[in-house]
Amino acid sequence: MKKNRNIILLIPATVIFISFIMMVNDTMISIRLNELTMLLQDIDRSEGRIDNIGLVTTYETHKKLFENRMTQDKADAIEYKINSLANLKTENNNQFASMFSLFSLPAIRVINFNRLMLGKIPLTYHHENDPVSINVDLAYYYERNFHYKRAIELYDKSLAETNLPDSIRAGILLHQGYCYALSQLDGKARKNYLIIIEKYGRENSAITATVLLRYLEGFSLARQRVLSGKDDSLSQSQQLVNLLDYKRALAILDAVEHEAKPEDISRITYFKARCFAGMGETKRAVDNYLKVVTSDPSSQYARCSNRKLFILGSRSGEKELVEISMQLNTKLNDPELSRMIKENDVNTDNGIEKQNTIKIDLSADTREKIEKIVSQKKEPEMKADRYLVIHTSDGNTFKGTIIEETADHIALKTSIGSINVKKDRIIKITDK
Repeated sequence: MKKNRNIILLIPATVIFISFIMMVNDTMISIRLNELTMLLQDIDRSEGRIDNIGLVTTYETHKKLFENRMTQDKADAIEYKINSLANLKTENNNQFASMFSLFSLPAIRVINFNRLMLGKIPLTYHHENDPVSINVDLAYYYERNFHYKRAIELYDKSLAETNLPDSIRAGILLHQGYCYALSQLDGKARKNYLIIIEKYGRENSAITATVLLRYLEGFSLARQRVLSGKDDSLSQSQQLVNLLDYKRALAILDAVEHEAKPEDISRITYFKARCFAGMGETKRAVDNYLKVVTSDPSSQYARCSNRKLFILGSRSGEKELVEISMQLNTKLNDPELSRMIKENDVNTDNGIEKQNTIKIDLSADTREKIEKIVSQKKEPEMKADRYLVIHTSDGNTFKGTIIEETADHIALKTSIGSINVKKDRIIKITDK
């Protein structure tokens, strides 16, 4: 009888013991997974927040545009992809739940006591939004939207902190230097790059700083050559836009606008919008892009302008602008923009609080013009009155009126008939 009673007591005791071991095992797994999660999030916060490849890509893309080694369609596609990657960086502080989360707290306290005895930092599952993180994230948002002055001020606030890790400080100096460079403050940009190279040579940012310093000097020399060259004013302004010199390009465009031919108005307005966007005047950029679309929807610059509106809206988080651009594209039929919409989900969640985002308000008159274009039954046809002179890598020169332009080729109507010129062979295109 006594033996049977011991067996009966042993069964629940065994079940309780096994359950306890399972509970401890599950709790420990949960704690370790959460520890790994927080470690990876820390790495992402320290390194992933600052994206260096976008800086080099911007310079390289504009360099190829200036050298006529890349079309604007391709450049816009690259710009959108870079922005999409930046927008995908969202905060993720999810934890792995344990079935026995009630027992996690005492377990963590025991683990933290042991870590304290070993001289290790305690475990923590909750990040506090420190001022440096907030300032850097917001500065990066303004930088990507070309509001360089506001970005520089926020980077200064972050650099004022004395306990920043070298990797973070070098990254902030790099991006601040980039903002200086695109604000035409070359001296300050050069100073930042040299500080990184000399003081933080072991950090990854030092390599990028060396590359950006070479771009800074190369673009400066190229701008001087353009301004001292013999090209017409409109071509000069376009080259300066490709060299990221928006202020001088805008000054030239303002000077030639009043005497421009009617067929050049859309081109001038488009490049003025590019200048306003690059100078951080987002509202004026949007107004000029929409002016091209609504006043001359059949021109090639209407497609380019609408594509820029889509990119601008995606980058800033202005969902209405993205929706308007998509509606306009149903009439403009821009294949490159259609590809952007098809291949990439429109991600306008940039992780920035609404009160800090860039606001873009459209006038009632502009909205009416947009609605008029969208509601048109007949789709506008592209004009075929643009005369081009195309130079190819094999030494040939083709002159004619553009019939069609795709991602792969340009079709020209020449004196000897229609000719398709592959874009990968083109080294220079001149408008006549």
